[in-house]
Amino acid sequence: MVIMVLNFFTLLASNQPIAMDELETLVLKNNPDIKSAFENWRAAVSSIAVARALPDPRFSYTEFIEEVQTRVGPQRRKFDVNQMFPWFGTLDLREDKAVVMAAALEQRMEMVRWQSLLELKLSLYEENLLERKISIEQEQLQILENLEEAMRGKMSSGKANLASILRVQVERERLKDDLVGLESARKPFRKNIEKVVGQGLEGLTLPQNYSFTNAIPEAEALRRAFVQNNPRYKASQLMESQSLVEVSIAKNMNKPELSLGFSWIDTGKTAMGTGGDDPLAVMFSMSLPLWQSKNSARVQASRENVASMHYQTASVLNQFEAQLEMALYKIDEAERKIKLYGESLLSRTKNAFESVKQSHEVGNSSFQDVLDTQRVLLILSLGYEVAKTDRVKTIANLESMVGPL
Repeated sequence: MVIMVLNFFTLLASNQPIAMDELETLVLKNNPDIKSAFENWRAAVSSIAVARALPDPRFSYTEFIEEVQTRVGPQRRKFDVNQMFPWFGTLDLREDKAVVMAAALEQRMEMVRWQSLLELKLSLYEENLLERKISIEQEQLQILENLEEAMRGKMSSGKANLASILRVQVERERLKDDLVGLESARKPFRKNIEKVVGQGLEGLTLPQNYSFTNAIPEAEALRRAFVQNNPRYKASQLMESQSLVEVSIAKNMNKPELSLGFSWIDTGKTAMGTGGDDPLAVMFSMSLPLWQSKNSARVQASRENVASMHYQTASVLNQFEAQLEMALYKIDEAERKIKLYGESLLSRTKNAFESVKQSHEVGNSSFQDVLDTQRVLLILSLGYEVAKTDRVKTIANLESMVGPL
């Protein structure tokens, strides 16, 4: 922990990019949602000792308003101590229920950890896309400014007109307005990341240029990984196991509860100055579970809860099946666009833009052709970055369900 803190301040002083694993460590250490889930789990662990303990003994005191006169002396007061014992095996079942609940909350804590790390990755990917958009639009803005300058030079010789310059200026102002909007988004994007991390990140350069080069496993392998690793699925299975324990507890509540105790009576002296020993009695009592309709309803409710938990577990698996198919589709779609834009359209459009610009300079193409080609280049450049971001975001979502790929 000390080393991590020192590394953090070293990065802060040097303004060096923080590594992804260091950022994830800060999330696990500071995120309030993770802390809350951790405390819930600790509370559940502490409750195990409570579940397996006997109820507190009951003490009662009786002061006789009128002393009970007996041959051996007046009885003045009485002291009773009773201890209740649940039916045999009930305490073990309650402990089992508490243990399973603690295990389920541990899985829920793990689920919160996975979701927090996913939120961190998605926020970083979005910020990275924002910076790429700003960079691309700044490049396109420079192209338009250079084009306007060239048009002004041609205007004096009559090779350009005011309408063409105005069209460049309109396009330039539109890009400037887009840039203002994108740059103003930097602060809320950074604040969202700081919210996930749980602390400020002023002065730190966040990691950029994310990529995922591993091959995506087959669907069947991803299903197995989900069943083995997913904390939400594990928590649902544990809650189903807990509901089975509750059925056994409900059945035991149809059995009597036993109570053992003793009484001691304070006896005074007789008028003759003599007195006998204080009476000491042992007591045994038991509850009588006579209301079978209530007890049967309790057992039936527990059984219905078992069915509910079973369907909930099946629902979690069904949701994953649907999410998996959608994720694989989105990854394929993003990879198709990346290949189309990166290997074909972008390079062709860049060449076309240079060709149209040169052709316009010698009067063989219209100025509108130049602007149209420049717009297509901007759209394809942004689309290429969006496709790359969509791919890594979808993979991050998939990892939040099955674990690291």
